[in-house]
Amino acid sequence: MCRRSDQQDFTFYLTAGVDDQLRMLIKYAQNELAPADARIAIVSSDDGAGLAIDEAVRQQNREWAPTLSLRFTAGDAIADIVSQLRRAAVNVIFFDGGADQLVALAEEATAAAWRPAILTLAQPLTRESFRRLRELDARVFTAYPLLGSDLSPDALQQRRSLQATYGIPAEHLRCRSRRLPRRRS
Repeated sequence: MCRRSDQQDFTFYLTAGVDDQLRMLIKYAQNELAPADARIAIVSSDDGAGLAIDEAVRQQNREWAPTLSLRFTAGDAIADIVSQLRRAAVNVIFFDGGADQLVALAEEATAAAWRPAILTLAQPLTRESFRRLRELDARVFTAYPLLGSDLSPDALQQRRSLQATYGIPAEHLRCRSRRLPRRRS
């Protein structure tokens, strides 16, 4: 993470990439959510982004290994997935999948009176899925790089201009150590 005082001397990428979002979710789970006896599961569905969550978890903390890794398709019974997770005493779930499967997972967990922390990227989620998750009072944590309101036409034009002027590739999205020329007053 870049310090605010660095902003005049360094190039900043303007949005967070998927890898950065995933690392931040893992770090947040480790520091804020996970009890000392964390039991981690990675749950991915056929409509997920194919994130390398297990690798990212190991890179973030070699001692923090997933207890269980499950992959399911739209035809699989979510109740069976929840049952497996509960039997393994999972309390932190990293989810890679679409909005419908996430809501179904949260509904089944709620119906089973079980409230694990579920962490996911927000890109595939919809306004409706956020509404449903809020109604369920599910413990779902998402990483979201931008708010829709952040992307006004003027802001997009400024971003494109900065990218073109300073050669900032669109796929690089975090702080770099290349110095910018100082603006002359």
